[in-house]
Amino acid sequence: MLRYYKDADESHINEAVTQFYHVVHRCPPDHPARSAALSNLAMAKFISGQATGAHLDVDMAIFVFQDARDLRPRDHRDHASTLLKLAIALLSRFNRRGDAADADEAQELLDSVLGICSPASLEYRSAVLVTQTPFMHCGTNDPQLLDDVVSQHRDALSCYVPGQPEWAACKLGAAIMLGLRFQRQGRKQDLEEAILSYRQMLSQTPRIRVMHLVALITLAGDLCTRFQQGGDRKDLEEAIQHLRDVLVLTPPGHPLLYILNTFAHVHLCLYRAHHEEEHLHSAMGLFNAATAFASGNLLLRLKFCMSWIHHAELHHHSSALDAYARALQLLDSHLSATASISARHQARMDFSANLSVDAASCALRSGDICRALELLEQGRSILWTQMAQFRTPLNQLASGDPHAEALVQRFQSLSLMLSQQPADGSSTQNSSRLAAEAEAGQYRDLVDEWNQVVSQIRTIEGFSHFLLPPSFSDLQEASSEGPIIVLIASKFSCDAVIVLYGQSPIHIHLDINLNKLMTLTESEVVQVLEDLRVHSDREISNGMIKVLRDLWTAVVSPVVVELEKVGVQKDSRIWWCPSSIFTALPLHAAGPYRSGQRNLEHFYVSSYTPCLSTLIKARKMRDTCSPVSAQFAAIVQAQPAGHQTALYYPDQEANMIGQLLCPPHPAVFTNLASAASTTDAALDVLQKNQWIHFSCHGSQSFAEPFKSSLEMLDGPLSLLDIIKTDLSKHEFVYLSACQTAVGDIKTPDEMIHLAAGLQFGGVKSVIGTQWSVHDGVAFLLASEFYKEFCADGVMDCTRAARALHQALQSLRKQKIPLRERIMFIHIGI
Repeated sequence: MLRYYKDADESHINEAVTQFYHVVHRCPPDHPARSAALSNLAMAKFISGQATGAHLDVDMAIFVFQDARDLRPRDHRDHASTLLKLAIALLSRFNRRGDAADADEAQELLDSVLGICSPASLEYRSAVLVTQTPFMHCGTNDPQLLDDVVSQHRDALSCYVPGQPEWAACKLGAAIMLGLRFQRQGRKQDLEEAILSYRQMLSQTPRIRVMHLVALITLAGDLCTRFQQGGDRKDLEEAIQHLRDVLVLTPPGHPLLYILNTFAHVHLCLYRAHHEEEHLHSAMGLFNAATAFASGNLLLRLKFCMSWIHHAELHHHSSALDAYARALQLLDSHLSATASISARHQARMDFSANLSVDAASCALRSGDICRALELLEQGRSILWTQMAQFRTPLNQLASGDPHAEALVQRFQSLSLMLSQQPADGSSTQNSSRLAAEAEAGQYRDLVDEWNQVVSQIRTIEGFSHFLLPPSFSDLQEASSEGPIIVLIASKFSCDAVIVLYGQSPIHIHLDINLNKLMTLTESEVVQVLEDLRVHSDREISNGMIKVLRDLWTAVVSPVVVELEKVGVQKDSRIWWCPSSIFTALPLHAAGPYRSGQRNLEHFYVSSYTPCLSTLIKARKMRDTCSPVSAQFAAIVQAQPAGHQTALYYPDQEANMIGQLLCPPHPAVFTNLASAASTTDAALDVLQKNQWIHFSCHGSQSFAEPFKSSLEMLDGPLSLLDIIKTDLSKHEFVYLSACQTAVGDIKTPDEMIHLAAGLQFGGVKSVIGTQWSVHDGVAFLLASEFYKEFCADGVMDCTRAARALHQALQSLRKQKIPLRERIMFIHIGI
């Protein structure tokens, strides 16, 4: 260890880790030196993780520090120092991954150290220093907290002699916090004091590599900021010199993310000052280099990539498209490292919800329609795609080649283990932090190995594109049975792209912007969704018609014009693939709603698809599935647990379907009635039948969309429960329930609702609802639908869209209010 401190040779720290492992193995759990051995091993692993950037080393250090802490009770002489080291390791991981739980636990540990140690002790003073580290407070917007932390740093400086390492750490922390307060509050004197503090720290202390690197990089950034404020060229020149010094101090092979990112901002400053294109090109090139470091911190690379996108868009630079592509790739990798589906969703919320639509808009503005569709497909539905990858069949690969067969077996084994990870993290909710962290570490190891196996599969002839984002030629297959209209709503532009089979896609620039679309969703439609009871039928209908007219004029009518130009016949099927805010709007119902004029329903039969790949997958599964007798089940629940209001019609719906499917109809019908439809019974029936009708209460959870549910006798049957089921051979599901296909404006790139979940899971054809529905209307629609769907004794899921279209026409003739009949939509083939 001492030799590593002296020469920073990684072989020395690796040797130290090996030796400490041997010591731990020689100290059984009851050995008096066991805790010391564990602490030494943890410290060596932590230093190794800091040196190499390896996440697993930091994780292991935390696990081992926790073991050492458990062996050192409060009265142990090294109890406080162990808490302190564990806190530092947790903060290091927090700085890498941004998990607030690590920062919270570290703060608790530091508070414990401060509570049990004397103010004169080394542990106490160290805990004070660590408590004041800037990255514990970098996310705060609380002015008082920032003021307090700055004051704490100033007070702590008086306790140390200038030039001491502790004084240098305090001075550095004070400078960083002053710079942060300047960013939050704009006090110019904070920026001046921060720059002065950096200079004093650098000039008055011996060269301590890590602290000097941080000081030089952050000082360069603050000098760039001051240059932007005052325009003094000397600030930029000094910043450049500091960054050159950083390059000298940085060990060979060490990721240069911060350095390259800061250099990029220096060149941006030069570009703004002199408007010389070479500086703009240099800045974009540096962003590119910083985000391409494979060994660098993934989350940091992703954040720098977002900065690259911002500046490339701001200055209309041609690298913007490359920046978007890199960001989508990094986002996918970042999310895949999280085991829990719910945690992935929360992690997705940390980044722009419209990243993929902005990428598609960028490609369209560049004139590349095919690239726009590729980026949109790559970025949308990342969570669903990752789950689907772990269920990918590889029958074609295992063809007598022993190497290929071994890869298939390993791929299938790893995929099974990854697909069985708890979707909501429930397995560790009641277990220890150590167990939870161990499982998280094991999951990341599995993901790394799975990626390695996938890379090896791509080296086999014919599998070079295995599980890579699809190309446009692949995506075009989705339109083999009718045109698909992809709608893109970005802050930069709103567009429609019509995907046609065997023809070039058609791009339509829509005469509407994102703010106008937001207005539509926040108008009468949203009021209807929130509370139907506060409006009269006439008020709701008038408000709804206004929204549908606006949609027709700005979005749907231009699409219909183009469809007619290319010869799409009346009553043909079309598919809508909405993105962003479009997911919350009833596109299928758009029209002028005036006498003598035709609405969309008079031109075409509309379906939806959450993305093009799911449509392709559904058609392939239909073509490959062997014909079997239709196993049809109705799962109904009239009065579930926790609901005081009973539904009147669910059991009547089941009886109606049973009568239509009675012999000589070939379907085998099962009725899970209200008295028996528990969550377990419903899942069992769902697994055993390929044709399903649900009639029950439904709800969409916007806060936690994977907890959206269908209400059963003993509780909710959640989306989390459903996606664990193998639905790859399922043909059709009818969701006669409220809010089963509601778009979420907060994460529009991820269509997370019950209907979409069923289709992503493998169901080929799904009917759902975009908002709440009266169960009497639901019963009427289901009756009309199944009369058409089961008319000639043939079970064909591709007939669902037309059967729904006819049923809605029938409800219109029966004078059912517009708002109550247009909420039903068809998703899939």
